[in-house]
Amino acid sequence: MPLHTSSRSELPISIAQSSMRFGRPMGQREERLMSIRLQQELIRHACQGIPTTYRQLLRSVGTVAGVDETLVRASLERLMDEDTIAARPFVTALVIGPQAGGLSEPWFFSKARKSGRLVPLSDELEAWAFHARELQRAVSYYRTLSSNAAAARWDRSPGVGIEGAVKMLMAKDVMTADVITVASDTTIRTVAELLVTQGISGVPVLDDDVLVGIVTEEDLLHRAEIGTAARPVSWWSRIFKNKAVLAAAYSREHSTRVVDVMTKNVVTVEESTPIADIADLLAQRKIRRVPVMRGGKVVGIVSRANIVRALAATANLPRSACRADDETIRQHIQLALRDEAWPSASTPNFTVKNGVVSFWGTVESDAERDALRVLCENIPGVQKVEDHRMILSFPTVAVCKTTSCVLLCYEQELWRIGSGPS
Repeated sequence: MPLHTSSRSELPISIAQSSMRFGRPMGQREERLMSIRLQQELIRHACQGIPTTYRQLLRSVGTVAGVDETLVRASLERLMDEDTIAARPFVTALVIGPQAGGLSEPWFFSKARKSGRLVPLSDELEAWAFHARELQRAVSYYRTLSSNAAAARWDRSPGVGIEGAVKMLMAKDVMTADVITVASDTTIRTVAELLVTQGISGVPVLDDDVLVGIVTEEDLLHRAEIGTAARPVSWWSRIFKNKAVLAAAYSREHSTRVVDVMTKNVVTVEESTPIADIADLLAQRKIRRVPVMRGGKVVGIVSRANIVRALAATANLPRSACRADDETIRQHIQLALRDEAWPSASTPNFTVKNGVVSFWGTVESDAERDALRVLCENIPGVQKVEDHRMILSFPTVAVCKTTSCVLLCYEQELWRIGSGPS
């Protein structure tokens, strides 16, 4: 009796719509974030002993509409890779397909075979048995883990998860909840005193609990009271300057009310926005803080300082102290490398012996060498990194007039391309 081959998906719409919404295609970073979110939700289901379906899973993690089966399946297969390396049961066994009568979808068994955990099966009964074992193992494993005090501490603490994995932090995990706000008719001097006494650099502006703007230190830099207003323009410049721009600048520099100096087009985020996206937003927009919204109301604010404090908090979190075997370390490195765009070679030549990782061959830059060292140092079980690679710079091209050939010079090596005597 052949295995069930139905692959009917319950996932909505198309990945192209999500790509258009965010202005860039879904890639490895999105796959990683999705994997973390799916892992958290599947562990919760495992602790409750309740399997789930694609549709229920997406609804529970609050995924935006437009994410299709490609991204979710890739994220789930990533979890299976990580479970294989860490010798854990497949948590993805909890994702069942209703069309298969409760059995996992075919991709689950295909991935299990590639990982070496599932020998080729000839009938559906054996597939049922394998899936039932993995499902029970996952439930038992994570129930035991959740009852452990260390696991409970991990669940409450941001930053580090099971086996040293990074737990995705969101705006609600790092935001300042007690937000100081002002009204649009508040005086400039009152806001200035507030920023100084409270030790903050900006405050949201609310009218009837509706966000109408934000005023920051930057908005108060050019003021007539302290002589930092713009210098009067010459008669020649007045001919060419936009009078509306000059008038707006005058209002900002001389007005006594917040409404005339505040930034009105405020960039905001939701509570569930990952701090990785917030960090990108702060850097791209060159801003220092974003209000956090819930149902159209401000419930917090995330500043650069909040993100730095989150980083400082991870210094006190326990890191994995396991001494993994060499093959596990090697698999971890290969898995981590596939997420990055900077390696010049997708599969660098390296060996692992007694926790010492040694690299051989060539590398394009010192920056890449340092990045690979940092990547390895964050892999559990790595004791030392030795890099024996030679830096292979970009080629210098020269034309030899006597031989009519092109010479490509790499460091001390020389290759000749073309015709003529050697």
